[in-house]
Formats: sequence, C-alpha cells, structure tokens
Amino acid sequence: MPELHLGGVTYYGGFTHVPESKWTRIGRLVLGDDAVTMDRVQDKQMRNLPAVELCRSRAISTIEVTSEQVAKSKLGAALVFGVLGGVTAKGSMDRATIIIHLKSGAAGYLAVDKKSSASVLGLITPWAREKEIGLGAPQAQPIQSAGPKLIADELAKLAELRESGVLTEQEFLSLKRTLIEDHMGSTN
Repeated sequence: MPELHLGGVTYYGGFTHVPESKWTRIGRLVLGDDAVTMDRVQDKQMRNLPAVELCRSRAISTIEVTSEQVAKSKLGAALVFGVLGGVTAKGSMDRATIIIHLKSGAAGYLAVDKKSSASVLGLITPWAREKEIGLGAPQAQPIQSAGPKLIADELAKLAELRESGVLTEQEFLSLKRTLIEDHMGSTN
C-alpha cells in the first residue's frame, strides 16, 4: 500500500523523542511503511519546520480516533458581515482526534479540523489493517496478583537459570532469599 497522506493535522505532543516546541505544529501526517511522520510542518508563527518522525510503524499498538464539535470564533465574521448585513459564521465544526498508542505505553496526540472521526477512520483503516495495527483504545492488561503462583513461577525461573549454569548456587540462593523476603514484606 502506498503512503497515506492526511493534511491539516495538528500535533499536540506526547512522544518524548519529538523535540518540544512552545508552538503547536501543523502539517501533513504521513503514514508510511516504516514510519509515521509529519512533513510540511509549520508552527503558529508560520515558520517552516523540518519534517519529524513521530514513531516507527511497527512500534504502534493501536490507533484511536474520536470526534468532537468545537466552537469556531465568530468575532471576525461578525465584524465583517455584521456591518454588511448581520450574517454570522457557523457556530461549530468537526474535529477528529487521533491518539497513536505505542507498544511501549507512550501515546501521541493529533487533531484534524474539519474532518469527522468516521472520515479519518475510513482513511487510515486499510493502512492499519495492512500493518496489523489495532484500531480503538488499547485494551487494559489484567493486574496480576503477587500470589503464590507468581512467586512459584519466579522461583522456577531462578532454578532453570541455576541448572543452565547462568547462576551459581550462591547467586541462586541469594536471589531466592530476596524474592521470598520481598513477597513476605508485601503480604504483611
């Protein structure tokens, strides 16, 4: 599948490796084979900025797309049209919000004005399916209790490491003691 381009996207942040800017970045979102990038980027002062890689495609776990209605500013239209006949601007517009969830737990936040979530989702779904990326909010992972089964599993792993020669008998006994002490301390 060729690259997917989505114009008029605002990047609000979230990815720690993307250089911070005091201005919001607006540009074209490019969903490519290897990476998700923003190019043709400008800030609110209309300065051209270099393209930036948001994340690697294979690092994405899910992409969530939501929609909202946002108020548009009526001041400019009311000033221009109010004098000429009382016509005012439409009061709201669609905005699709895109949240890219990475397998590492990080997330990046983007928005596309004048597009509904359905239209954005329709555009990115074929790309996401080809890359085997889930759509929607990430599923919560069940919390494992630190019960006897977990401790038994950890002790079995330590025993395997000792038997394979990775751990000496002394290291095994020390780690075993620490594991049991930590478990006993957490249950008291």
